[in-house]
Amino acid sequence: MRELAAQFLALAEKQGAPTPLMIGHRVMGNSLLHAGNIAECRAHFDRAIALYNPDQHRSLATRLAKT
Repeated sequence: MRELAAQFLALAEKQGAPTPLMIGHRVMGNSLLHAGNIAECRAHFDRAIALYNPDQHRSLATRLAKT
């Protein structure tokens, strides 16, 4: 799962757009969390939160909160 998360994040970084980056960091954070890498997952979750813009991403909040 971590490999897929890394691929997703790499593609998001290549695009450079905030929304895919935010989701990419969240996906990577979830992957690391399930693997028990708490410190690493926290860094990715913190980055995802920093990229979150309520005006721009409000519709994603309910979709992403369930995963």
